[in-house]
Amino acid sequence: MIERSQEAVSFPYYDLVPLGDLHLTLDRVAFESDLTPEHLRAINAAATLACREISPFSITVDSLGGTPGAIGFSASPARPIVHLRDTLREATLSVYPDARIKNSELHPHVTIAYCNSSNVPAEKVVAAVENLSMLSCTDIWVKESSLVLLEQRPRAYAWHEIFRIPLGDVDSTENL
Repeated sequence: MIERSQEAVSFPYYDLVPLGDLHLTLDRVAFESDLTPEHLRAINAAATLACREISPFSITVDSLGGTPGAIGFSASPARPIVHLRDTLREATLSVYPDARIKNSELHPHVTIAYCNSSNVPAEKVVAAVENLSMLSCTDIWVKESSLVLLEQRPRAYAWHEIFRIPLGDVDSTENL
């Protein structure tokens, strides 16, 4: 589904997200220069403890669409994703009150391409997205979250995982 969609929108005015870098962003904690290794360990410990109360859940990735800066798939239902984001946010703020958390509404999505031009012929993009509207959706089992170091690059993001934060009671979910 993702590869076929990226092929259809591989216009010169979009930079495709490498398959290994696809992700669903929940929140931003801070800029790298703001955090010490102790902050990161404290955030990881608080988030790990808080996420024990959240059971793994299923989401559906479907409905390809776009914004002026990107093309991606919607992820739903939003409620468990927002709950996970809010839990991680509260855990972070409990140990790092200076976190640069944005008070913005979360529209869960997985971006597959970022725009690299202001002269995008909208009719081509709309036609490509409409041709892909019949792609089947993909269900994904969410059983962990990751704390990552996010690097903004020209027209893209790259990330490096620092910690994995399991959902639910780790002992009871090992066989899922």
